[in-house]
Order: sequence, then structure tokens, then C-alpha cells
Amino acid sequence: MWSGWTGPAVVQEGTGNFLVLCGAARPDGTYGSYPLAVDPEGRPLRERQIDLPADSGFDHMFVVPTSDGGLAGAGTARVFRLDKDGAVLWVRDIEGPEGSTIEGIGSLDRTEDGGFVVAVAEDGPAGCSRVLLKLDGAGDIAWREPIAISPGVPCGHVFCGGVVSGWGPGGYWGPPVARTSRDGGFLVAESSGGSLALVRTDAGGQIVWRKPLALEAQAPCVFDLAAAEDGGALLVGSSVASQFSLGGDVLAVRTDAAGEVLWQRTIGDWPPEAATAAVPETGGGLVLAGFTCAHDPGWGGPNEWCTGLLTRLDPEGQVAWEATLTGVGYGAYAFSVAPVPSEGYLVSGTLGDPFEGWFSLGGPGGRGGLGRVPWYGGEPYLVRADSNGRVLWERDLSPPELVGLAARELEGGDLLAVGVRRRFGALWPRPYLVRTDPAGGLVWERDVPVDLGNWYTIGSEWPTEGQRIAETADGGWVLAATDPGFEGCWLDCPALLLRLDASGEVLWERKDGVTYPYRMEELAGGRFLLAGELLVLVDPRGQVLGERPLPNPGGILLALRATRDGGAILTGILIGSDLRAFRIGPGLEPLWEAPLLEAGESMGFLVAPVLEVGDGGLVVVIAVQRTAEAARVRVIKLSAGGALAWKRELEIEIGKAQCDGASMLLAPAPDGGFILAYTTTNICDDRIPATTWLARLEPDGLLIWGPRRADDAVWSSLKATRDGGYVVARSPSPPAGPGLHLAKLWPEGPSPRVPGDCNEDGRLDIADAVCVLGYLFLGEPGALPCGGGSREHPANLDLLDWQRDGQIDLSDGVAILQHIFLGGPPHPLDRGDGTCVPLFGCLARPCHS
Repeated sequence: MWSGWTGPAVVQEGTGNFLVLCGAARPDGTYGSYPLAVDPEGRPLRERQIDLPADSGFDHMFVVPTSDGGLAGAGTARVFRLDKDGAVLWVRDIEGPEGSTIEGIGSLDRTEDGGFVVAVAEDGPAGCSRVLLKLDGAGDIAWREPIAISPGVPCGHVFCGGVVSGWGPGGYWGPPVARTSRDGGFLVAESSGGSLALVRTDAGGQIVWRKPLALEAQAPCVFDLAAAEDGGALLVGSSVASQFSLGGDVLAVRTDAAGEVLWQRTIGDWPPEAATAAVPETGGGLVLAGFTCAHDPGWGGPNEWCTGLLTRLDPEGQVAWEATLTGVGYGAYAFSVAPVPSEGYLVSGTLGDPFEGWFSLGGPGGRGGLGRVPWYGGEPYLVRADSNGRVLWERDLSPPELVGLAARELEGGDLLAVGVRRRFGALWPRPYLVRTDPAGGLVWERDVPVDLGNWYTIGSEWPTEGQRIAETADGGWVLAATDPGFEGCWLDCPALLLRLDASGEVLWERKDGVTYPYRMEELAGGRFLLAGELLVLVDPRGQVLGERPLPNPGGILLALRATRDGGAILTGILIGSDLRAFRIGPGLEPLWEAPLLEAGESMGFLVAPVLEVGDGGLVVVIAVQRTAEAARVRVIKLSAGGALAWKRELEIEIGKAQCDGASMLLAPAPDGGFILAYTTTNICDDRIPATTWLARLEPDGLLIWGPRRADDAVWSSLKATRDGGYVVARSPSPPAGPGLHLAKLWPEGPSPRVPGDCNEDGRLDIADAVCVLGYLFLGEPGALPCGGGSREHPANLDLLDWQRDGQIDLSDGVAILQHIFLGGPPHPLDRGDGTCVPLFGCLARPCHS
């Protein structure tokens, strides 16, 4: 999940593109940041992850552009430098003197010599010190100069609005804010105990003068400081900032070069507002970014809905114009503003509420600082406005919240996957389709502009085929969700049925007559069976044909599968652990029910996929609780009439019963057997990645091979393809997930392989170069790893074509030798993280031994 750190966006000369720095936090508490290039319309172009240790502590982040088109960033106790492509040049930890700790960074700015000035708060034996640090261009400390100290008071108790005892860090405590002045010295805003002072230093950080600012504001807090053209200062923040609330208005103060106040303005009345960043303009004006938040006592919080503000003040401090940044319907906070050389401004901030409460904002916002933002905060947000404040576009920069649901093969071998995702701050998810060629190459991807209401699959740890989605015979889909326009319901909400064709076009949608289903399947004749509070049968246009109570009223429905006679088979729990299979006919009439557990047995997990086999019988797979420590898989074959044909207990240990859960998928194999995929998840700790395993069964349920680990991902569907393979829809495990990935595999199952590793010994060496030569000159297909060693198998061709030029020749063998002995480039299928993009016919495997 991305947290809401954003930095000032800068225009890269000659391109018109913008470079923004967004922060990211993972469920395990570690942090990273993403330099993200966007085009002039705000559409993402590229990104690169920067991994930061868990102790980075970027509660807030400050970013400045560098002269070469890169960025420098700082947060809490770390400074880093990126080039224009987002590559890390250096990272430096800032340490205080012996016995002191860095409690927070208040600002970061460039200096004329290519270095940086950093304003920090240091906790030491004497109390909280506000200090300036000068860093050279390599990030090393050139000098350290104190600006102020609060004797005997820890930094966590020094607030912009006053000194408060007995309350720890995390409130509106104020590190200093420093900016490079026009003459090469520095201007520093420093506040504590309800007072605000402006400090002027020379280029070496020595104090030239200190001026307490007599302001009308009750408890002022400065979030940003800008140097004016005439050597004066422009300060912005909030007029009232105390321990527990931002109860005031936007505060703007203008001083002359000697620190005397020329004017002070409080802007706004109600609701509370604050300014977090400022940019001086030619002629003495000022553009500031901030936010305004409405109070809603009914929700029990002080700031339940906020919108960003972009305001221009004239040289006298009067409002010239003000723009509201709506946050694409999701609420927004603006935290930085940067001028665009061509015209206008770029504003960055967060969507949603990034705070635990008003008191969690932390220190001054600065240019790009967000104050104290929890890792689970809002999403990065970017706005482009013209010189009159007119909003040109608003963008949510976070990756979409995407969950894969199902995948299938189309006529001709193309693959089609469907998922749901939230994007651009939308309140409801929308369908998202991806089509690839048979080798996984992207053909198109498409958002469907229809809101789906509540979709319980998002975030679910139990993805199961048939959940609220039905495949149609023409390659399309029917999706079911709650009607987003219907308010005041929870679990009994009316359903929205959405019919899509294979190109993602909406054929029809219905919002009436059907209760929300938990499972859905297409039956013969284009009808759809929906299983929710009732069994509901609808025609191909979604009109209700009939309904009937569930065969296990009050129980839990686990799986639903259409049968060839136009009916369906269901599995579910009646009472407690009484697990049964139910068969219904084409008109919803009950045909029979059969127990799946014996007396005294209990299920391990709430999954029981069912499959109709060639003789009309049914195969069900369940996880049976055996001990308090583990669960095992059972496969049951029922006849077409529900009688027990056979039962197999598989020696597959799939997790501890206390915390591990599993989802299972079952698909037919070409020989009449089955392939079983099951995902294990730790439901007690979502920081532990989910893992999917594969097993291959004979038609009588005996184990051929498995379990074999497929990958660290949640598989949501498994479908057989006409060439004897399978197409998989899956989502990466945390912290990478959620997402929608497609994979192709073959029934012989995965084996450890490395691209170029012809002899399958798990490493690249001279033997593999010889293998390529043998393929070229000796014709030895048996040495190839995929598809039974076929010379024509696409996976083998992909694997051997190291040069990726569409042909296998001597240059591929030479490239392997260069990689092995001369440190040449890795295989093009190598993602760079030790894994490979999926080979057609082979699961992704580690790229290195």
C-alpha cells in the first residue's frame, strides 16, 4: 500500500514531463519510495522502486529538484539523492552528537554550491535543539550549527502552539524550517512555546539576527518558508495549531529583509484551513498550497472530508484567486506546489485522510513535506493548474487496487483475464480486462466504466472460482456486485448484474429483481444461476425466470458448478461441520444430496471445489481437519446419482489449522485426471506471503506428482486450454499484491529451471552454451526443458533465444558465454529481481542458481 508522501514536481528540461517522488510503505512496516515520471497530462511514464530499511522512519518527506534534473529527498534522519532517471546516487544517515538523537527533519533546500541545507530537531541531554546542517554534494556533513534550544524539554513536547508536558511525539511539534536566502545565507523559522521567531544566518550557519514575530494569531505554526525577492521572508501555516487540533485559518506572513513584519493575513473562517507550502512570485506575490476540512460530528472525528486549496496572494497579501482541489471525488490534501516554467503550477498531496487525527500532522510541511503521515495514509495525488488557478487535470498516482478474478482461453489461443480495481480515488471498483496473445504478450487492457458497488472479493483471502462471476459461452462475463446507487443496506443489498462481451463492451446491466449472489454460474441455454440468499435463475438478459430457497438454508454455500444436463452441483455446510453435496436440475428442482464427511469429522477450510467428470460423476476436493497442527486433502468421487464411488486421502500437508487457511482450484487434465492448485495463507498475519502449490491426480484420484510449489501468489482461477495446458489468473502476495497476473502451465507440472539452463541442473554454465550449439548443429531436442523437449515448443524457443531477435543462432550461445565468464547482461526474461517473466508453457522460476 502506498502512503501519501509526495514531493514537489519538477519539469525536466526539453521534455515537458514531470518528475514526482511518491512514498510507499509495506505491510511489514518497511518503506520505499518511487520516483515517478509523468507526461504533461499527468499520465505515469515510468517508475523505479528505492528500497529503504525498516528504520528509515520517513514520517514526513521533503524533496527538492537538483540542477541535473534529479531529486534529493530527506525524512526523519536520512537524506538521499537520485539522478534524473530515478537511480540512487547516495543515501546518508544523519546522526546527532553523542548522547543525542535526530527527532525529525523540518526542511531540505539546495545551496548555491550544489550542496544542501537541512533543518533538524535533536533530542539531547540539555533538551530539544533546533539545528542547521550543511551537506555537500555527496551528502556528507560540512558543518552543524544550533539555532535554538528548549532547556530540559524533549522535542516531542515542543509544539508550534505551546510547550505541552506529558505527551509524547506525534503532535504538532515543530522542527525548524530553513531556506537559502538570496545572498547565500539562510532564513530559518523556529517556533516553540507559542512564539515564532525568524532567524537570519550567514552562509556558514552563524546567526546574524533573531527576530521574534509579534503576530495576531493565537498559536501560530509555520509549515513552510520562502525567500522573497527583496531578501525578506514569506511564511505560511496555521493561525491556531495546538496539541490536539488545527482550529484556525490559513496563516501568511510577509517580512522585510531585516525581519520586520510587513503584513500578516489569516485567510478563511470556517471550516479550519491550513497552508503547507509556498512559492514566491516575481513582483512580491505568493502562491500557497494547503487544505480545508469540514467538520462532521456525526462521524466522531475533527476532519472527515478535506479538499485541497491553491491560493494566490498579491504583494499586499490580499487573495487574488483561490482554487479548490476536489481530489477526484475522494477528498484531498495539498502539500507541495511548484511552478511550471511554461505556465501555471503543479501541486502534489494525498487523497483520502492520511492522518490519525489533527495532532498527527507533525512538523512543518515545507516544500513537499507532509508532516507526520502514517504508513497506511492516503494515496499520492497530483494536480496541474494554470496561472489563474484553473484546474487542468487531477491524477491519482498510486497503483490501482487491482484484484484478479478469472482467466480463460479464447478462439485462436489468445488469453482473456478479468479483475476489478479502484482507480483515481473512486469509491467503488470497476471491471478491468486484459487480453494477451498465446505467449502472454499484451494485446489490450481496458477499464469498464461501470461502478460495481461493494465487491467482497477485494482483499479476500479466499478467492474461489465462481464467486460472483460467470463465464459466458461467447467468451464474455457476467459480474455481480451490489447496486452502488442503493443506500442503507449491508448484506441484503440488491444486486447489480453486468454482462460484458469478450472485448469488454457492456451488453446489459440490471439492477432489480435479484438479491446479491455469493456464487454464479452460466447454465445451458445462456441462463445464469445465482446463489445468494436464494437460488435465482435468470435468462440471458438478466430477467428472473425463477427462484428457490437454498438446499442448505442457514448454512454456508462453498462452491457452485454447472453440469452438462443444464443443472448444477453445489457444496455447502448444513449445520456445524455437516458438509454435503447437492444436485439440482435445470429448473432448480432438487435431485439429491450426499454427505461428504463422516460422523465426527470436521472441515479444515471453507472451500470445496467440485467438478463434473466424463462419466457424469462428480469429484470434490476438501481439506479435512486431522489434528490441531495440520490439515490434509481429501478427494471424493460421487456417481451421477450421488453414491460414493471412491475416496482418497492425499498425503499433502497444507498448513497449521490455527492460522493457515487455503483456497482450492480444481481443473480437468487431458487424460481424465485432475490438476489441483491450492493457496495457503496465514490469516493471523497478512505480512506472511501466500503460497500456491500444485498437485496432479490420476482419474481415480491417486497422486501422480506434487505437491510442488508454484509461486508466492494467490491463484483465483485455473482453466484448461485446448492445447492441454492451463491458464491461471493470480495476484502477487503481499507486499507486492494485490494485482492481476496471467500465467500458462502444462500438466506435466513445473520443474526448477533457469532461462538458458538446457540441462536443467539449476545453474548457467558452459554446458548450457554447449546445449545451444547442440540444438543448432546436432539436433538434440531431448535436452530442452519445456514441452517434452520439443524443438518447436514456444517456451524452449523463448528460453534459447537469448538475444530476443526472433531466431536461435550462434550469437545466443556466445551471449551465454559472455554472461557466464565476462559479466555480460542477464537473460532478457530476467526481471532483475531473481525471477523471470512466465515462459509460455513453463511457470516463472528463479533466473539464477
